[in-house]
Amino acid sequence: MESSPSRRRSPPLAGLPLSLSCGIFSGMKSYPLSEVVLETLGDKTLEAIVGAVSATRADLSLYRQRLPDIVASHSPRGLANWIHDRLWHHLVTELEGQDDVRILDRGPTREIYIDERHRVRVKRHSRKGAVASYPTRAALEFMEQPQLFGFDSSIEHHLIVGYEWDQERFEIGRTVLSMRDGIDNLVWLVVLEDEHAKAVTPMVQPVQSPSRPMIDVHPQGGVTSGPEASGEHR
Repeated sequence: MESSPSRRRSPPLAGLPLSLSCGIFSGMKSYPLSEVVLETLGDKTLEAIVGAVSATRADLSLYRQRLPDIVASHSPRGLANWIHDRLWHHLVTELEGQDDVRILDRGPTREIYIDERHRVRVKRHSRKGAVASYPTRAALEFMEQPQLFGFDSSIEHHLIVGYEWDQERFEIGRTVLSMRDGIDNLVWLVVLEDEHAKAVTPMVQPVQSPSRPMIDVHPQGGVTSGPEASGEHR
C-alpha cells in the first residue's frame, strides 16, 4: 500500500500579528489584538480614560449625597444621560491639549479621534459587554469596523470606552474599553483597572441582543421598559 504524499505546509506570514494574518485569504474580516490597541493608545490615554470614569463615579456619589430627591426622580434614561454628560466632560478635560487627540462635539455626535487611527465613542456597558444605541445610520456605521483584508497600519479602528453599569445597585462599575463589529458582535473587551491601566481581561464571545425589551427597575420602585429604560443612546 502506497503512502499518500505529504502535504507541503505554507510558511507563516512573517511579521504580521495573529489578528491581522487570520482571514486574509479566506475573505474573513480581521481585527487588531486588544494588546496592540492598548499599546498604540498609550499609557497617557489609558490613564485619562480611567481618571475620567473615576471622577464620574465620584460625581454620582456626591450628587446622591447632596441632592438625593433629585437623583431619585430621574428616569433611568435621564440618569444615563446625566452620567454620560459628566463622563464626556471629564474625558475631554483629561485629553484636551494632547497633540494626537481631536475632539468632535457636534449635536448628538460626540467622538474622540486619537492619532487618526482610533475613533472613540463613550457608552455604558452591561456586565456581559453589551451596549445599546438607536439604529441611526451614523450609529450603525460606527458600530461596524472598516473592511480589512491585509496589513494596513493606517486603518481606523472604532472603539467604545465607558463603564460597566451595575443594574442592581444603580452604580458605575469598572472602566472598560471594547471593540465590536456590529452592535451585537463583541470582538473583545478589556477592563482598565485603576491600579494599572493596562490590566487586560479579554472577552471574545459574541454578545446577543436581548429577545425582549430591556427593563430597568428604578431604585424607588418604578419600572420602565424599552428605549426609555435602557438610556440606549448613551
